[in-house]
Amino acid sequence: MHTIDPPDTTTSVPSRLAPLVLSFRECREVLARVGWGVLGTVGDGQPYGVPVGYALGADCLYVASGPGRKRTNLERAPRVCLTVCDVAGYDHWRSVVVEGEALPIEGLAERAAAVATFVALRGPRARPADVTRLMSARLLRLSLAHMSGRGRGDAVDPVA
Repeated sequence: MHTIDPPDTTTSVPSRLAPLVLSFRECREVLARVGWGVLGTVGDGQPYGVPVGYALGADCLYVASGPGRKRTNLERAPRVCLTVCDVAGYDHWRSVVVEGEALPIEGLAERAAAVATFVALRGPRARPADVTRLMSARLLRLSLAHMSGRGRGDAVDPVA
């Protein structure tokens, strides 16, 4: 079951300034449109955030990771927070936060599905080198079960 976190009602913000709460469908639309975000991990007690590309699956996000601090942190503690922002201006934005565990994809069938999702996202720009790089990367699955979204103004126009 997917949950959308309720809005924080502990602060009083004039309604004209309060952000919109996005539905699950609207959150997925933002995730599908943007394709990158900042992945927060923790290692040695220190937070670490790094931009990552992702591919949106039916019920999850796929993230690829090569060697480095992000991967080391994920191997020690898989709890993550992915923040995705689509900003056209101060009063015209959408953001989505996905929290959970980024779990490694081990099975060949799911690895192939994840790679296919990434390749479909790149469309005609996908190159054989992209597939090779993805196949050698550590592929991770992040469930969409704990996701919330906020925004202000009309939906961000991907063409504008």
